[in-house]
Amino acid sequence: MNYHNQDELIQAIEEWMHFYNERRIQTKLSNQTPYQYEQCLVA
Repeated sequence: MNYHNQDELIQAIEEWMHFYNERRIQTKLSNQTPYQYEQCLVA
């Protein structure tokens, strides 16, 4: 993938990090996203 400037690259990295840390389903977390698992611990 090509990025036209550094801002586009930074935005793509931030979007990937958001997906990886909050929306990605994990089998080791009982098929929950990390965000869902964290919310269960807080509740």
